[in-house]
Amino acid sequence: MCFMVKTRLIILFGTLFFMSCSKIKFEKEGIYELSPEASILWYNQPSSEYYSSKYNRTYFAYLSNNMCIYIKYFDHDLKVFSTPYKVKAYHKYSDDHGSPVLHIIKRGVDKGKIVLSYAHHNSELFFIKSHLAEDIYSWDKEMLISKEACTYPNLVETDEGELLVFYKKNIPDNSSTSWTRNLCFKKSYDFGNTWEREVELVNFEQNTWIYPAPIKGKGTEIHIVFSYKKPYSVDVVDLFYIQSKNNGKNWTDYEGNVLKTPIEMNEIKPFYETMDGYQTRAWDLNLKYNYPIFTFVDYADKEVIGYYGFIKNERINTQKVSNLSTCYYPGGITLDDNNPEIVYLSNEKGTTTSIESWYLNKSNRQFSKKKIIHSDDAAKHFMPQSVKNYSEIPLIWMKSEYYKSFSDFNSDLQFYLLPN
Repeated sequence: MCFMVKTRLIILFGTLFFMSCSKIKFEKEGIYELSPEASILWYNQPSSEYYSSKYNRTYFAYLSNNMCIYIKYFDHDLKVFSTPYKVKAYHKYSDDHGSPVLHIIKRGVDKGKIVLSYAHHNSELFFIKSHLAEDIYSWDKEMLISKEACTYPNLVETDEGELLVFYKKNIPDNSSTSWTRNLCFKKSYDFGNTWEREVELVNFEQNTWIYPAPIKGKGTEIHIVFSYKKPYSVDVVDLFYIQSKNNGKNWTDYEGNVLKTPIEMNEIKPFYETMDGYQTRAWDLNLKYNYPIFTFVDYADKEVIGYYGFIKNERINTQKVSNLSTCYYPGGITLDDNNPEIVYLSNEKGTTTSIESWYLNKSNRQFSKKKIIHSDDAAKHFMPQSVKNYSEIPLIWMKSEYYKSFSDFNSDLQFYLLPN
């Protein structure tokens, strides 16, 4: 079939899908359902992004509870949702780690095309790109990035037109039941058509696992905040920071010390050490200002605390924001993508959980509660994520009445629509 005929059929196919958009118009401020029986994961971000060119839309990618990857969009001019499109069906066990990462290409011949990356959990890592710009109903052939045991992908696009995919890869130890989880990445110079060789970026000692917050890039810079699982333990602790100012070619710590790759534990020191009896998870990262701003969570059996911090002029500042809820995972604390002096978090009082916004008071540099966006005493509301480059929809999160583990759960997705 010639390209022109194929393209016309794809456009017609997409048009027919658009004609079947939701008939419900979302015009008032409020809390609405994004998708029933669906999940996201805070490590796999962004799950959603606003993009305005030919159309004016916010795109959402998520994992259904029956282990299928879907994508849909909200049209800000028509105030309606598209019909969701199934991109992939997993045929293995139930697992929320299969949530996809979404990115929209900002430059070059592929500008406006949508890309997704996903791995089910310690499984092969895949990449797929839309055939046309701003189109969720036509896709190029799925590409295998790594056939190793991978988890938690992140996508970074540089100003020089490079696309990097970061992921965690398992390396078997000396037994069949133990492994080391390292942080790796691959780079593409043609937006995912071909990929360079793998770079092993962080490799701590045997049986350690690396847990970075969503990795972010700005210009030619890439910034990473991560915690790690101690060897032969379940405890995840401490915070480390690394950065590259030349698209991943060279790396330094927060004091500017040059690091050779793979970065080993004895070459870098944590900038935050976990309190006794607690664990620590790096949670979110934002580069809107000229220095990295991040959130993290400390948690113990009966307490979960959300923190805010930044790294500026080789100095570290961290401060408590609020206690958080728990729903198998810590409830979560995320930075507003457009204004990182606002955070969204999941709080808990008795049987009631709430999604709240907090702001940094400029007079005393302390956080204060700005608004209770939504509260519920019948279901848990947790794991808020800020929509990338958002317009009218700043936030999505999960709602669940049953979340026993990452492989035994049922959840829905909610979103917050701002007033006109």
